[in-house]
Parts: sequence; structure tokens; C-alpha cells
Amino acid sequence: MSACLQRNPSDRPTAKDLLDGLARLPQPRSGIVPVAADWLPEAILTVIGKFSVSAPDRKRPGRVRWRASTGKSVWSSPAVSGGVVYFGSFDGHVYALDAATGKVRWKFSTDSYNSSSPAISGGIVYVGGYRNLYALDAGTGKLRWKTHTKGDIDSRPAVSGGVVYVGVRDGHVYALDAATGRVRWKTHTENYFSSPAVSRGVIYIGSRDKCLYALDAATGKVRWKTPTGGQNVATPTISGGVHRRQGLLHVRPGCGLIFEASE
Repeated sequence: MSACLQRNPSDRPTAKDLLDGLARLPQPRSGIVPVAADWLPEAILTVIGKFSVSAPDRKRPGRVRWRASTGKSVWSSPAVSGGVVYFGSFDGHVYALDAATGKVRWKFSTDSYNSSSPAISGGIVYVGGYRNLYALDAGTGKLRWKTHTKGDIDSRPAVSGGVVYVGVRDGHVYALDAATGRVRWKTHTENYFSSPAVSRGVIYIGSRDKCLYALDAATGKVRWKTPTGGQNVATPTISGGVHRRQGLLHVRPGCGLIFEASE
């Protein structure tokens, strides 16, 4: 933002533009987004500081129900399912914690850092790592499969119709069979950090080539792409029959505003 404000004053967004944009921005890349659990309404699960995940108590403001430390940075946003909190850490593990107590139920070693946020579907945890996508049993942490990619995975996978979609830092969006990890297709988009959103047979994802992409979910074929004026690293959201790319449409690169496109 500071670099943006040093530009020509006539190019600057107003304070209202910036505040409105920031209010709508999902967390860039993959991490540190609070997660509310419907089955545990009195707590919010979130990342606190650099090395821990904690559950603040809604009924007693300022009190922490529990805190679990990994000893390394946590950029992964927690995912909650069935009373368990799942996330990755830079200590090289994917963690499953008891949501009520913070006790470690299991942890899985990926032999490298994990900044990808997990997706849970059908009792499986799908999470990216260093040049691999992992499918782990949600109950035990046992490896179901892993698929090698040519780049790191920092984005959150999206699961729909038995297929896992994920953006990879080799510049491709991958579609993998959710049961086996077999690559069904991959499409080059210059993707880097953006996570995919899926709706009505279309994959929406941002890219560092300053475009928003709509890909056919079955084939990976580009249906359309729209320039946004700046690199896109945040995750698209879909609402009311209109695709809303809430993130980085730049007045100038570095100044985040809102971009909207029709489906």
C-alpha cells in the first residue's frame, strides 16, 4: 500500500475505496483466515501469532479455550470437520487436532513446509505441499495417495464431483481424480497462489498474468479469461449467479480493489 500511495495523487484510490476493498478481501495466498465451526458455535478457530492455532472463547471475550503450537510458522487456514481441526505447518507436518481440547489426534510428515490450506471431502483431507498433493485419511492421517507436481502448492484445493482442482506454482491448474490422484487434465494459466472456486461445471481462478480465468471443469479448456490489471493471488467467490472476484483488481499493481465478471 505504501508504494501505491507514493504514485501520482490522481492515480490513488480514495480512502473509502481502500477500506471497502479491504473489507471484502479474502486472505491472499492460503493462510490465516479465521474459521467458525457451526457445531461449536461458542468458539472460533484461528491462527494466533506465528507458531500456533488457537480457539478463542466467544462466551468469555479475551479468553482462549486452547492453543496448540507447532514450533514453526503456520500459514495454513484451519479446516474443521467432524470435531477435528486440520491445518499444515512449516515444521513439515499436516495436523489433526481435537477441536474441543486442541489435543493432537495425528500428524502426517510431508518432509517439507506446508502452507496450503486443506480441503475435506468424503472423509479425506486434500492438502498441498512441496511439489506434491496429498490425500490423507481424515480419521487416521494415513496416506491414501500423493501426486507429484512440477511446482509447490500453496493454494487450497477445491473438491467437486469426485475431482480435486488445485493451482500449482508451476503455472498450471490441475484436475485430479479424488479417489486415485490420477491427473485428468492440467491447463497453463500462470497461476501462482490463487485457489480455485467451482460452480456449474466451471473453475474460476486468478493468475499472475493479470487475468481471471474460467476453465471447463471436465476438460480444462479455457472458456474465457478477463484482464484485471494486476496479479491475482486471492481466491474467487461465487454469489447469486454472478461470479465475484473479490481480491486484486488493481488501480495500479499493489492497490487492491474489487473486480466483477459475469458467468
